Amino acid sequence: MDNGQGGCNDNIIRGNDFSYAPTNGVEVTFSRNTIVDNRIFECDNGIWGGYSYESIISNNKFRNNKTAIAIEHGRQNKVTYNIFYHDKNAIHLWGRAEQPAGWGYAKYRNTQSGLYTIAFNNFNSNEIVFDLKRTDTLNVFNNIYQDYEHLFILDSTVNALDTAINEDMAVALSADTTSPGVPALTDPVSNPFKNSGSLAGRKNIFITEWGPYDFRSPVIWNRNPADSGSIVIFELKGPAGKWKIKNFRGLDSFSLMNGTFPETITAKKIKGERTDIYVELEYTGASITTPMGVSWPKDKPYIFKFRKFFQPVDWKVNWFSLDTAVFNPIRENQLFAPNVRVQPVKTETADRIDYALWDGIKTKEGSFPEFITMAEGVADFPKGSYDLSVTWDDAVRVYVDNKLVIDEWNPSYYQFDESPNRKVRLNLDGHHNFRVEHVNLGGFAVLSLKFNPAF
Repeated sequence: MDNGQGGCNDNIIRGNDFSYAPTNGVEVTFSRNTIVDNRIFECDNGIWGGYSYESIISNNKFRNNKTAIAIEHGRQNKVTYNIFYHDKNAIHLWGRAEQPAGWGYAKYRNTQSGLYTIAFNNFNSNEIVFDLKRTDTLNVFNNIYQDYEHLFILDSTVNALDTAINEDMAVALSADTTSPGVPALTDPVSNPFKNSGSLAGRKNIFITEWGPYDFRSPVIWNRNPADSGSIVIFELKGPAGKWKIKNFRGLDSFSLMNGTFPETITAKKIKGERTDIYVELEYTGASITTPMGVSWPKDKPYIFKFRKFFQPVDWKVNWFSLDTAVFNPIRENQLFAPNVRVQPVKTETADRIDYALWDGIKTKEGSFPEFITMAEGVADFPKGSYDLSVTWDDAVRVYVDNKLVIDEWNPSYYQFDESPNRKVRLNLDGHHNFRVEHVNLGGFAVLSLKFNPAF
């Protein structure tokens, strides 16, 4: 980044299935690489290649991506013999008006977006084929376009766009469509494309409490968990068999009470102060393997469940600026320096504690990378046992009715590659008071507090 030299160059990325990535299927930035013969479906960006140069993108299959190929400030890249199908934006190339001041990479390298060859590709049912801005010198020829809404979206910052056939380039590109320097795969370890059709698609990715759903046992899946409306939609998936609802609460007016797999059913939420939804179902049918790996015999009833619980708490959250060079709450084992009056830099009310923050607390007065969080709340709980869990960094203490129940005030116990989590079991009944004290020493900050009924 300082001198513009080197880079993670000359990798060959071939014969992979990069589909269904929530962000980028392939990310190749500040480098020169060859990307051939891959399948890239249903990603946010199929290939993200910011500042890539002299790279080859060839013989790949893109489908249903938000953007198939996105390259900012790329230069001298070739895009050939790819198939684009139902991508919202097939190829997006752009640059910024200026590079960051004092950045060595941009001083020593030409970062102008341009010098592209885009040829022999097949574009099918793309909303936008080319979205171009601040890019110059493009040779775009011998492509097939079908059923698009916009072939080119560009403005006056795009220069030297040539769509005429370049015979010399066409001959050179036709000589070897597998790209020069790409070795043959004589004995691949595995075929990522084999038998991948029956459960393909992001629609079949379900992350349960036990991990990714494997379709070897029945599951009830809430299809609209973030919907604030009154209707809940469930999908019932699993091996061939029958299901029936045995018990439920928090819902009524089910569209079906029994049936066969697969099925989609709806129910109506029962309004209340808290969300407490429980559905218990019975499966009978083929032999199954449970999420714990237990073999379950054919036609033996098997119980599976859905549970969603949210207890709102009336929180008042205050954030305070911190300078550990002056006072360190971790070392001094107290939140504030004695005999010092402090005022919060930010205050808000909330019904939950669930924060993930980059680069500190931001206010009109500026950003505070080191800070203290003080949250106090009250709530009324139905009588029962509850698991209170907290996720944090760098230090946290949790009090219930002025009693310290979680004391994690020493960050040295954790590496913070991942934010740690602690859980305690509480017996609650009626009105309770809660207090959370939290210290962040800079960088990424997380503070999340949750209540769940104990099973």
